[in-house]
Amino acid sequence: MRFHLPLYVLSAVSLFSAQPQNHPAGSANCRIAGRVVNSVTGEPVAGVRLLLNNYPESTLRLRSESNDAGGFSFDGLGPATYLLRAERDGFPLQPYGMRSTAWRGETLTLTDGQQLANLVFRVAPQVIITGTVTEDGGERVAQATVCAGALGPNSSRRIGLRCNSSNAAGEFRITGLLPGDFEVAAAPPKESASGEMGLL
Repeated sequence: MRFHLPLYVLSAVSLFSAQPQNHPAGSANCRIAGRVVNSVTGEPVAGVRLLLNNYPESTLRLRSESNDAGGFSFDGLGPATYLLRAERDGFPLQPYGMRSTAWRGETLTLTDGQQLANLVFRVAPQVIITGTVTEDGGERVAQATVCAGALGPNSSRRIGLRCNSSNAAGEFRITGLLPGDFEVAAAPPKESASGEMGLL
């Protein structure tokens, strides 16, 4: 099969505001606060769901949401290492400090009484891949399974595989991807048998 795959990046935005929280053992006098901005436009993003957990134990799980100015805060935290993630419609779930799908983000370590303010969480809008699946002779293929996987470090493996089927016109659309380098492959409809994936 041959694949024609124009790429599109859609911009969208997200942010958060604080809620009551529990905290790990120790003094609950630490704080993480800042704002969420669109990594493409730099504009504040409201309504982003912020998820905070201690790392790597993940015994503490807190939620917040960005306000109209993109602002958020987590108050009453104990000293610990934390992982902060964000998501909203048009913004796939992603960790703070993520640079690409091959980068897992950065943790935030707080000492007793530390106030980590003015944090800027740059959220990446989703990437959408669209295209058409055709046979070598140019005939469009309906109901082909098309998958896109982000290439990991040194192109060693695919991360975050997402799939969809082509429509009656052979067209497909894969949404909810984070920025990165992708390998796209397609398999023929079930009735046509082989099940092998053809790479782009």
